[in-house]
Amino acid sequence: MYANDGCEKSKGIKDDSSFVMWNQGFEVTLSTHFPLHKFPFDSQDLFVSIRQDDSRSWDKYNLTMTIVQFHKEAIEMAEWELYEPRVARGSPGHKEAHVYLHVRREPGFFVINVCLIIGMLCATGLIVFSLGTDDLNDRINVILTLLLTAVAFKFVIADTIPKVGYSTLIDDFVLYNMAFLFGQLFLCVWAHHLEHGGKEDDEDNEDSRSHLMSTHLPCLFHLSLTESDLRKELQQAKEHLQQIDISFPVGLTKKEIDNAKKLRKKINVLQEKIHEATNTHWTVNQSTFWFSVFVFIGS
Repeated sequence: MYANDGCEKSKGIKDDSSFVMWNQGFEVTLSTHFPLHKFPFDSQDLFVSIRQDDSRSWDKYNLTMTIVQFHKEAIEMAEWELYEPRVARGSPGHKEAHVYLHVRREPGFFVINVCLIIGMLCATGLIVFSLGTDDLNDRINVILTLLLTAVAFKFVIADTIPKVGYSTLIDDFVLYNMAFLFGQLFLCVWAHHLEHGGKEDDEDNEDSRSHLMSTHLPCLFHLSLTESDLRKELQQAKEHLQQIDISFPVGLTKKEIDNAKKLRKKINVLQEKIHEATNTHWTVNQSTFWFSVFVFIGS
């Protein structure tokens, strides 16, 4: 300790000393509560408060923090990114100093090894819509296989996820993807029931439930007036042709035979027009597919 008593040649502590410097080092271990609701995209703040605790001397000294240094191991942490610390005076400012250490977790490991994989498993469930709605057993088998794979994967990553009493962001993501696959089961069953009415019928019969439901959605897309007229005209042509075929080949005149040929040609033309019209409508399978894509991406 050095003091200046007003004399240039003398050094020592006198009654009128004006400056005292005291340096002392401490090694301490600090801890704080880290909220993990946004894990692995979380950032944490470590708050350090340093203050004089002796009331007999805290008005005689001014506590000032000038520098914060990091150990080399702290700078080279792979999981965390360190930010420049912030130092502020407390209250009152001459006897208390605050240090704010801000760190942010690097989420790359969890995004690639957890989120990406579970997301790919969930997206793979959309391939069931490449199968027909009548292949209900195959659809359910595919989704159940993916669902069991997702459950097994969740057990594998359990050790890498913090064990806390609340759901983190990555927990919500994994559970959402599993719920999406689970919902696909009911969506496939609903599409099968909607299109086939709970039974298998002849899809080639244009009056059957399967044919109409595979080309139109009730309540959402209705038959246009032109298409409805085409279907009525087609039905009348088939009935007329059926009456002619009953007496074929006995008792038909040349004129009736020509009429039968014209009716068959007309039926083919009408079927082509109806086919072109139905291509402009969404099928049940297409609608459930795009609904699933919207839920998967939008949510």
